Amino acid sequence: MSRRLYEDIADFADDRVADLVGVARFSNAMKRKLAKKRQEGYAGWNDGRCSITRLRALLTSHIKKRDPVDIANFCMMIWNREHPTGTVRSPARIKYQDRDFISAKVSED
Repeated sequence: MSRRLYEDIADFADDRVADLVGVARFSNAMKRKLAKKRQEGYAGWNDGRCSITRLRALLTSHIKKRDPVDIANFCMMIWNREHPTGTVRSPARIKYQDRDFISAKVSED
């Protein structure tokens, strides 16, 4: 387990940095959950094996379970299916300072 520079998001005085770190931490949690579910055999959200209607039903049922990571993953799946070419900057176009900061300051655990 790597040592974190900041344990609490409130330790970041700069709101921009808190945003970057908060999103990076949360997306890491999302990626870990997606990897776990892939290993359990779940797949198909991206290629139509699972319909948008089914994804929306899964989202609704997971809202009741109150797991923000599951909720975010279903939102991500639905958003990507409805915006197949994306409408935001791709990760390759993120400023180097942002990417370097995130990779240097945020642990994977």
